[in-house]
Amino acid sequence: MPLTTSPIDGSPMRPAQMLGVEYEICPASGGVWLDKGRLETLITFVREETLAVSPERWSYLDPPSKPAAPARRRGLWGFFGAGR
Repeated sequence: MPLTTSPIDGSPMRPAQMLGVEYEICPASGGVWLDKGRLETLITFVREETLAVSPERWSYLDPPSKPAAPARRRGLWGFFGAGR
C-alpha cells in the first residue's frame, strides 16, 4: 500500500518508478519511501550491473580467506626470541 503523506513533513507523496521498482517521493523534502523488498531489488540490480562491468568492485562481499596459522614457538626460548 503506497504511503500517501511524508513521514518527514506530512506533505503528499508522489509515486515514481526507477529500474522497474516503484517508490514514493516527497516533493518538498526529497525523501524517498520504499516498500518492503524494494531496496533489496535495487541493490541486486546494481550489483549485477556492476559485476558485469567491474567484478573487483564487489570483492568485499566475498567470504574472507582463512588466515595463515601463526608460526609455533618452541617453549620459553621461542617466546623470548632466543635461538633465532
